Amino acid sequence: MHVCGRGVLAAALLLAAGAPARVAGRQPPRDCATPPLTRERVQACLADAADLTAHRDSAAVLRLLEPMLGAASIDGDLLPEAHYHVAMAYFRLTKYPLAIDHFERALDGERAAHDRRAEARTLRQFAQLRKSQGAYADGLALCDQALAIDGALGDVRETALTRVVVGAIRDSMGDHPRALESFRQAMPVLGDEQSPEGANLLNEIAITEKNLGNYDEALRFYHRCLDTLVKIKNTAGQVFPLLNLGVLYATVGEEERGLAYTLEALDLARRIGDRRAENILLLNSADTYALLGQTQRALDALQQALTLARELGGRSEEGETLKTLGDLNVSMGRLSAARRFYDEALRVQREIGEPRTQASTLVALADLAVRERHADDALGFAREASSLATASGRPELEWTAHRAVADAEAAGGRPADAIDELRAAARIINDLRANVTTDTSKIAFVDRRQAVFEKLATLLVASGRADEGLEAAEAGRARAFADLLAQRQIAGKPGDRTALEAVRQAQQDLRASSTRDAKAARDASGESIAVKRGETLDAHLGALREENRELASLLTAESPAATQIAATATRLDATIVEYLVTDRELLAWVIDPAGAIHAARTPATRARLESLTKTLRTTMDAAGETGFAHPEAVRRPLRDLQRLLIAPIVRWLPRSPGASLVLIPQGPLALVPFAALEDEAGRPLIQRYTLAIAPAASVYEHTHDKLRAAAGTARRVLIVADPAPPAAVSRLPWAREEGKLIASRFADTPVRLLVGGDATEAAVKREAGQYSLLHFATHGLVAPDRPLASSLLLASGAGEDGYLRVDEIFNMDLHAELVVLSGCSTGLGRLTGDGIIGLTRAFLYAGTPTVVVSQWDVSDRATAYLMERFYGALARGRPKAAALRAAELDTRRRYPHPALWAAFALVGEPR
Repeated sequence: MHVCGRGVLAAALLLAAGAPARVAGRQPPRDCATPPLTRERVQACLADAADLTAHRDSAAVLRLLEPMLGAASIDGDLLPEAHYHVAMAYFRLTKYPLAIDHFERALDGERAAHDRRAEARTLRQFAQLRKSQGAYADGLALCDQALAIDGALGDVRETALTRVVVGAIRDSMGDHPRALESFRQAMPVLGDEQSPEGANLLNEIAITEKNLGNYDEALRFYHRCLDTLVKIKNTAGQVFPLLNLGVLYATVGEEERGLAYTLEALDLARRIGDRRAENILLLNSADTYALLGQTQRALDALQQALTLARELGGRSEEGETLKTLGDLNVSMGRLSAARRFYDEALRVQREIGEPRTQASTLVALADLAVRERHADDALGFAREASSLATASGRPELEWTAHRAVADAEAAGGRPADAIDELRAAARIINDLRANVTTDTSKIAFVDRRQAVFEKLATLLVASGRADEGLEAAEAGRARAFADLLAQRQIAGKPGDRTALEAVRQAQQDLRASSTRDAKAARDASGESIAVKRGETLDAHLGALREENRELASLLTAESPAATQIAATATRLDATIVEYLVTDRELLAWVIDPAGAIHAARTPATRARLESLTKTLRTTMDAAGETGFAHPEAVRRPLRDLQRLLIAPIVRWLPRSPGASLVLIPQGPLALVPFAALEDEAGRPLIQRYTLAIAPAASVYEHTHDKLRAAAGTARRVLIVADPAPPAAVSRLPWAREEGKLIASRFADTPVRLLVGGDATEAAVKREAGQYSLLHFATHGLVAPDRPLASSLLLASGAGEDGYLRVDEIFNMDLHAELVVLSGCSTGLGRLTGDGIIGLTRAFLYAGTPTVVVSQWDVSDRATAYLMERFYGALARGRPKAAALRAAELDTRRRYPHPALWAAFALVGEPR
């Protein structure tokens, strides 16, 4: 998605919204070059240029002023203004070298004339250009100069305008908290101002809130921006918040709603003649059409965007559109057409000298050549991309190029070289320190990183290095979760917050040194600033590790070695099975209690597994309330999954009945009810084994400590049942009865039962840390594309909205030995990446070693029956996983349909 509000377009909103109406009947002079160029005539030309600049008619500015700049008789004090307008024209046409030349000439003239106000304005716009080039340190330095002038002049408003640019630069660097701080400094001056500049500030804040994953706040500020523009009757400016609302809704998975905003903005842009915005909106609509599977409409929009980019002379946009057309044709299987578009895009990008975009297109050409089995061509493209990526100083591009080289090496039959390239890519990814930017790192972005670890694990296993492959798979899980944590500002537990904030600030400082220019910077003593900042970050991470080892490891994507995973299997006296789903095959590792590691490869593609799990879940959801469904409709996918997931590794699984099996699913397998998988004899897996689930082997590095800590908590039970939900959410009819039944099982234990209006979010936050067992009989709402925005539904009140969100759970300090989530669909994490990482992972981090969670909507009666037996088995001294197994087998006898007995999974410590 092409988000407005950054770079050229940040100024575009301000300038377009603030553009004066054209004077009726006034035409620009036809000739601003032929002598005599009197002062009055030049001033008239500059006035026309200012009008054209405000309306972003860059071509007209150049036609007007370039001939005049070639004349020798212009008064010197007027030249800087001419250079400024020409610079702005080239800036908007993305002809950056020419723009830089004219900005520098404008600054030289303004400084010679001591025109401080004009100098500050030029510095501010120059800073935005440098940001567009990724030269963030230069952009901030230019803003510092502008702020010094603004301060010396005592111009509060100009200072605020410059602070907005500083915020935009920091946001592009991924330094979202400091970006917001810059915007907040501008708010007292511009925030309530009914002006285009005030609207632009609100737009910028919304974009940064979106990048932080604060979608509700982003929505609020976009609408405030739109309301301001409506009040001041600025129709032209309304294009941009509408555009950004379209991006926001598409980001959170509401593509249809996002498309409606995009098309509204597109219609408005066409009505007011804003062709630059029209170009951006056509590209955005094409993105959304592609997501919705409306390929022909996407192609039509891209062709229109290409025609428009060429008419406007926007070479950068032309190259980007050609590249996107290539991508879309690849997805449609039109490889010859894709190659033509890529070749043309590369030609344009080389002409304008953009190494970043050239590298991106070369990677696409390399991938296409691999697909067409031209390994040598692929390697040539990929190596050139790698060279350009390194020169550009953009880490995201560097690891992508390494990945492309690896694919080419593998296609050429050189797996060892491919492994080396993938390890290089993985190192760069981890050096990014969980830096996820752009679009708040939509799932697709995180999964592109995951592909590196998947490919590395696959090649290692194929090379007979099962233990190293296992380590790569675990590293991918750790990276995915660190990336997700980076999307939300997890505050941490009270004792960790000072150390955590120091780490985050050090991460942002180091990130600012990630560009090529910044890496070369030295301080007064000659030491590398980037190296010193890296050392500072390591020191703060060390301090955080002393406070909270788990949080430090999550933030830095630490992952266990194969020997540590083997030690976990020994400690648990369990066989661990870890899965990795890739596009072409399924990998499975089996680690037995003796520490032996085995690996299997099964020709089960991601698409095949997604189809099977979707079919199974549809059947389970339909039968969950009643248990009525054709048995074969459920049995077939259960047996198919058994053949793919269990049969290939059965020779390494324990043979004793009830032996412990810890399953670590990934991707679509997070939705599989492993307990119900049937062998050819019709026996479910739960009949043969005692099962536990984990989101990653690394969680057991910390759950054991929590198990010991929880053992010291006085035995007390908190039951939250049937909270008063929002009006749009139905009650759970048997939830209150379930709560009462469970409470009756703890006759000799203090029990607090919160129901209805008493079951508030505020009460849970206040009291949960005092209990050894927490049971929630309420709805769980899952955001598949935003797992850290999932929530438990509680009653509102006392300043809380009733949605206990994952990021809030992360900030709780729990001491519970067990948390049970028995509401609707509480176990579902995202369908890609890290598996079950929503509510369950939050509770594991917050302090509990074990979570029992439902995976789909279940009949309240069946749930109450199962839970009553589960707690009965616990009361008789059964370990937690064994108690759940006994309860499920008992419930199966009464409610045979797996939709009614197999919905619950135990995550974490099985004992």
